[in-house]
Amino acid sequence: MDPVAFNATLPISRLLIPELFSEIIHYALAAVPPQKRYQAYDLEKRGSWSYTDPSFPILRLGAAVVASHVCHAWRVLSLGTPSFWAPYIGFIPFAGSEFLARSGQTPVDIYHDEGVDEDCWAKKAVVNTSRIRSIYVRNLSTNGISLLERTLCGRLASLEKLALEVDHKTSESQLRRLPETLVAPKLGSLRLDQIFLYPVCRNLNSLSMSSITAPMEALLEILRTNSRLSSLDLLSVDLTEINDTRRAEHRIKLPRLQRFHFYDHDGTESTNRIASHLLLNLEMSPKQFALSILEWSDELLQECLDIIYREHQPSLLWVDDDDFDFFTLPPSHPSEIPPKLDFGSGRIGILTGLSEALGPASTSLQDKNVGHITTIAIRQVDIAGTAEYYPFEEELRGLWCAFPEVETYWIKGLPSGGEYDVFLDALKPGRLYHSDEDQTPFPRLQTLGIQSKFSDPDPDLLAHIHEIIMARMEAGMPALKVVSLPNTPRPPLDDAAALRLCSSVEDMVYWKETFEERGDKIDLLAM
Repeated sequence: MDPVAFNATLPISRLLIPELFSEIIHYALAAVPPQKRYQAYDLEKRGSWSYTDPSFPILRLGAAVVASHVCHAWRVLSLGTPSFWAPYIGFIPFAGSEFLARSGQTPVDIYHDEGVDEDCWAKKAVVNTSRIRSIYVRNLSTNGISLLERTLCGRLASLEKLALEVDHKTSESQLRRLPETLVAPKLGSLRLDQIFLYPVCRNLNSLSMSSITAPMEALLEILRTNSRLSSLDLLSVDLTEINDTRRAEHRIKLPRLQRFHFYDHDGTESTNRIASHLLLNLEMSPKQFALSILEWSDELLQECLDIIYREHQPSLLWVDDDDFDFFTLPPSHPSEIPPKLDFGSGRIGILTGLSEALGPASTSLQDKNVGHITTIAIRQVDIAGTAEYYPFEEELRGLWCAFPEVETYWIKGLPSGGEYDVFLDALKPGRLYHSDEDQTPFPRLQTLGIQSKFSDPDPDLLAHIHEIIMARMEAGMPALKVVSLPNTPRPPLDDAAALRLCSSVEDMVYWKETFEERGDKIDLLAM
C-alpha cells in the first residue's frame, strides 16, 4: 500500500477538526520554532577554543513542517493554514519563495540577535512592510544596520511591538543612518536601548527607554499623545534641554498608568533635575511606583510621597540597602514577619539606600500624614563604618518619629550584632539630629520582632531588648505586648536574661521551635 494512502487511514488524521488541528500546531510551533545554527568544532590542539563553520548549518524543522509530513490529511490542513508558514520565511534559502507564498498575508515577526542568521531577516525584508507585526533587534552588524534602515523606512501599518537594543560596538555614524521618526499607527509596545526614535502613534501601552539621550520635550510630547500608557520605564536616560519652569500649566494626564520606574545611579545633579521635572509635569497614580537615584532633594522626595499617597493608603514600610518601599500589608499574626512583597503584589516604592533617605525623608515626612503606616520592617541594611562618622541613630530616630501610628517594628537579617544595637537604640528616648529636644518614636508600638542570622541564643540581645522596653516605659510609653524572635531557640527556663525579658512583656515572647516530624518547619510557640 502507498505510504501516503496508508497514513491517511490512520485514526489520528480523522479525529482532529481543522480548528483544533490549527490550535495544536500553533502551540507546538511556539514551543518548537524553526531554528538554524552552525556546527561548532573544538580544536584540542588549541585548548578549549572552538569555532563555528558557516558552511555546515544545522536546521531544526519547526512543528508546521513536521506536521505537514505526517499524512496526506495533515498536509492538506497545514498547507491551507497560512499562519503556520510566516516563521519559516528566510529559514531555508531555496524554499523562501515557497514559504512566502504559503504565508499569504499573515503578519510577520522579525527577530534578530547575536548568533541568529541574518539571512532570515534579509528574506523577511522583501515582505511588504505593512505585514510586519513585531520587530526585535539586538547586537546589530553593519549589514544589520542596512536591514533595519530598510525595514523602519517602510510602511509599518501593522507594527505592534518594537524593541531595539544597540550594543557599544555600533558607531554613531551607523545609527545616524536610521530614521529619526517612526511612523507606526498601531504601535503598542516600544523598547529602546542606546538608540532614540520618535514614535508617531497614539496607542502606546508600554514604553521603555534605557541609556538614551533625548530632549525632555520630546519625551513629554510622546507621553502627551499617548494617554493610554500603562507602563513607563526610564533607565539611565539623559533628558536634555530642560525648561526650568517648575510646573507646567497643564500636567500630562496618564490615567491608565499602572507602572512607573525611573532608575539612574550616576549620582549627578542633572539626574535629580530630570526626575523632578518629569514628575512635576505628570499627573499619575500608578500601582507600582519606583524611583531610584543617588542624589535626593526634599522637593523630589515630597513629590514622590504625593504620588504614593494620592491614591493609596500603604500600611507597611520595608527598608533595606536598596529599597525604601511602601506596601499595603495583608493581615497577619503579630508574631510573624511581614512578607517582602513584589511588584505583582502592589508594591509602591522609593528605591534608595536608608542612609541617603534619612535626611530628606525625615524632613518631608514630618509634614506628611503617614498615619496609615502601622508596620515598619528593616532588612539587610549594612551600616558598617557609617555610624562612625554619621549620627545614624539620631537621624534614624528622627525618621521614625514621623510615623506616630506604627504598632509593629521588625528587624531582619542584619550583617552583625552591632547593627541590631543601632536599630534598637533608635527606639529609646533621645535627642534628634540638629535638635536638643528628646523624643521617643512609635508611641503606639506593641510588637517588636527580630529575625537574626544567628541560631544560638544571645544573652546580650535579650538584655538589650529588655533595656529598650524599660527605657520606653520610663518615658511614659506603654509596655510591649509581643516580642517575636523566630530564629532564636527557647533558652533554659532558668535563663536570667530570658526571664527578665518575659517579665517586661505584657503578653508573650515567641521563640523558634521545631516540629518533631519536620525539622525544617518553624513553629512559633510562647514561652
